Amino acid sequence: ALPFDRYEERETLLRMAFDSAPNALIMMDGGGIIRQANQAALQLFGYELDDLLGKKIEMLMPDRYSARHVQLRDQYLEKPDKRNMGEGRDLFGICKNGTEIPIEIGLNPVKTKDGIMVISSIVDISNRVNQLNSLRELSGKLALTNSSLEKDNQELDEFAYVASHDLKAPLRGIEQLAYFIEEDAGDMLPPDSREDLSLLRDRIKRLEDLLSSLLEYSRIGRKDGEAGWVDSKKVFENVLDLYVPTDRFRVNLPEDMPAIFAPLAAVELVFRNLFMNIVKHHDKDCGVIDVEIESTDSEVIFTIRDDGPGIPEEYQEKVFQPFQTLKPRDEMEGSGMGLALVKKTMETHHGRVELFSDGKRGTSFSVVWTLPAKSYSE
Repeated sequence: ALPFDRYEERETLLRMAFDSAPNALIMMDGGGIIRQANQAALQLFGYELDDLLGKKIEMLMPDRYSARHVQLRDQYLEKPDKRNMGEGRDLFGICKNGTEIPIEIGLNPVKTKDGIMVISSIVDISNRVNQLNSLRELSGKLALTNSSLEKDNQELDEFAYVASHDLKAPLRGIEQLAYFIEEDAGDMLPPDSREDLSLLRDRIKRLEDLLSSLLEYSRIGRKDGEAGWVDSKKVFENVLDLYVPTDRFRVNLPEDMPAIFAPLAAVELVFRNLFMNIVKHHDKDCGVIDVEIESTDSEVIFTIRDDGPGIPEEYQEKVFQPFQTLKPRDEMEGSGMGLALVKKTMETHHGRVELFSDGKRGTSFSVVWTLPAKSYSE
């Protein structure tokens, strides 16, 4: 047995611990009478200690809960244990000034010489509830925004398709008229007029290509299809076969080429436009294209290097913008959309494209595809 002064010391320490606890603590007896409350509880509910001692715990609850709580309290005291109170239900306390606050309560039974006492640990969760309500409100707004965006995207897609189709139709009519004029005039048509008609047809073809590129640009990220594992070697072989003339270029591919996790249409678009750009702007009769690949746990990097004229530093950012060309359009056919399509596609699929050139000879494009997180452990 402890000496009397040690009992007194222990009770003092327990009281100090009770009072200094950061959470609100209220101790009640089996009849629901408040026997003790710490400073945090007094601050939370706005009472003085004498206002609470000897009063029913229900005084700290909204009226709508008081009657039901008496029944629940009696049931708890039949089999008291450590647990959270009111799991699955919203709990509220009421302060002296009448303000209701959302709370969480932990119950802890304690055996004393006077019988079972229950210590309630009470936490004000007002900030958490406010944050949840804000998140719910934001979620609702985002749902409406997403619905609106889907509708806008659908309307944009329909507009782009109709605009492209309706604009191409009269262009084809103008092209046919140019052929008819050339055929009807026959040998009477002066050489200068024939050259003008040929130039007109070239302009029509360029405008058709531009409309097709604009339609393709507007659909990036919405019409690419589902992502999956794409055989990069097969994509390269198909692109080279269709867009790189073998009599002009030698292409050096690595023996082993990894798979890319992306929509097939997006992968084909990126490499098709890169190779078409190299072929279009090369300034020699014959050229060499080297492809290098570097793989990490999270990325696959394809570097495509040519021995063409290079891109001056002041143009290296501009070439990725729509309608940008390094030469006048009369000297170089093209819509100026190829590299813009590449950049937008890579950014849409969480990758990136980088350009390296000294501006004198040769250009390297590094295309970085991000691998899915699940591949880290494979």
